[in-house]
Amino acid sequence: MGPNYQRFARLVDCCHQLILQRKPYCLRKFHLSLKEFLEIFRVAIDSLICAAISCGVQQLEVFVGLDRSNALSPPGILSCPAIFSCKTLVEMKLESRFTDFYVPETVSLPNLKILHLAQFILTDELSTPRLIQGCPVLIELYFDCLTYSEGEVLTLLIKSPSLEKIYLHCVTDEWDIVLDIPSAVNLECEVEGASKTSINAPKLQHLHFDGDAVELLFYFQKLLPTFEKLTYLELEVRKYYDKHTRSWKMLSWLLESAPNLQVLVFDEVFWDDRIESSAEDKKFEFLSAEPVPLCLPKHLREVKIRKFNGKEYEFKLIDYILQNVKALKKMTVGVLGHFGARSKILSLKRCNNDCQIVFT
Repeated sequence: MGPNYQRFARLVDCCHQLILQRKPYCLRKFHLSLKEFLEIFRVAIDSLICAAISCGVQQLEVFVGLDRSNALSPPGILSCPAIFSCKTLVEMKLESRFTDFYVPETVSLPNLKILHLAQFILTDELSTPRLIQGCPVLIELYFDCLTYSEGEVLTLLIKSPSLEKIYLHCVTDEWDIVLDIPSAVNLECEVEGASKTSINAPKLQHLHFDGDAVELLFYFQKLLPTFEKLTYLELEVRKYYDKHTRSWKMLSWLLESAPNLQVLVFDEVFWDDRIESSAEDKKFEFLSAEPVPLCLPKHLREVKIRKFNGKEYEFKLIDYILQNVKALKKMTVGVLGHFGARSKILSLKRCNNDCQIVFT
């Protein structure tokens, strides 16, 4: 209120006139960022967005921070209906901290190829599929959302025949996440909470999945499909007690399902924190006890371990890979201050003498 609000009002009016004066020339990009939001700004913000859309804007970016008036309920910053019917939009990025996500009944964004949505709260199941359905040529989707613990959302459905690149971050306890993305080649999915995730992506080449659902692979390994086109796999398994031995066996089954894998990345080597040091060998027992201990794809050319702590089972893994992967060209190890680890790794035998060992 007071002088600050008056200056903001004059700024909005000036920007509004400036945008309208561009007609009939198209506006390439419109970016609006507000550190704080007040309900009295809503009409002014909508007028700016609508003015940009009337000028045929191609890139629209709206970021809203703290809501001081606690008024950003539906439709929040999405109150300008023209956002969902703009024929010229090619890229749209919307972010509003902890604002209910709402999409009108009719969505028509025929040229939108890139869509980023962040910090929204899902309160109904229909808004997301309705929005994506209204974007027939959508190629890239960045979706960061959460839900109330007692909300009405039971399923998050993302279905698109055109999507090729998806980043999904969800915070939820009870959702079913269904990704029907037959053209996708790149998927990064981070799920916080006990959700079940179903993925239909036969053309997938790059998969990064971080979430509790990975544990299900231990119980349902026989149901795993074959990922023929999967060439890059990055694994980050959280440190839950008693699950790391299972994680190793899960890894073996997963690698069997990725026969054309070329790059394998470990955040760190999994293990059970409760196993005493005297039982060190048991941590890696299955690698030496089974006839075919770890099924390593024959096309695997690069392995990376980001965090290497100098444990004996970590050396065993590296030794096993170096001696059994003939196509391996590069082994990258992030050594965390362990004295002598580098020289010990370099002394290990390699079945491919051209394999390069790099320390970071």
